[in-house]
Amino acid sequence: MSPSDILQSPFRLSSHHVLSHRIILAPMTRMRASPTGIPHPRTAEYYSERATPGGLLISEGIVVDPRGKGYPNTPGLWIEEQVEAWKPATAAVKKGGVFFAQIW
Repeated sequence: MSPSDILQSPFRLSSHHVLSHRIILAPMTRMRASPTGIPHPRTAEYYSERATPGGLLISEGIVVDPRGKGYPNTPGLWIEEQVEAWKPATAAVKKGGVFFAQIW
């Protein structure tokens, strides 16, 4: 089996997730959130453009406490407004892919 065949073969990630291929979007710090950690309004568009049916995307680092912020304008997940701002991105990816959050 060639490397290309392996990359394009299915993979059971867990009992709940079977990937249709093994090409994964790795987490990349984008620093496009507001100073208060609210994801940019176009975050859903960014991730949906990279989603593939049965593919896995890992989000940029998401800060879970303001004391853990290592870079400016990184998104957070410690207040309700941040949680709500992530929902469109999650929904956009889950239309065909798997989306995991990189928790900082």
